[in-house]
Amino acid sequence: IKELEMKMQKLEELKESMKEGSILLACGNNNMNCSVTVSVSANVAFFGIQSLPRSGLVSVIMKVFCKHRAEILAANVSVNNGKFILAITATVQNVVVENIKREIMSL
Repeated sequence: IKELEMKMQKLEELKESMKEGSILLACGNNNMNCSVTVSVSANVAFFGIQSLPRSGLVSVIMKVFCKHRAEILAANVSVNNGKFILAITATVQNVVVENIKREIMSL
């Protein structure tokens, strides 16, 4: 029941984010402890990444952006109530946004 309630909550969040014009997706194999929110305006994208903290995660995510030649304008890392939060603002090509998002979700 708890698992279904969590899935329901994530689906409600997805529904709300789609209304707002952003995209919220679960990371790696439907891991409900991880999500990626992306909002794009022209060639500037905001990535909001939430996950359980693990060693080296920030480095791996930064390598994804570097691989796709995205210029990171700002990045903020925090941990709140055991949840890792990474906010990244970057200039990107629209076609690259999907690739970056997909790679981060597979981590």
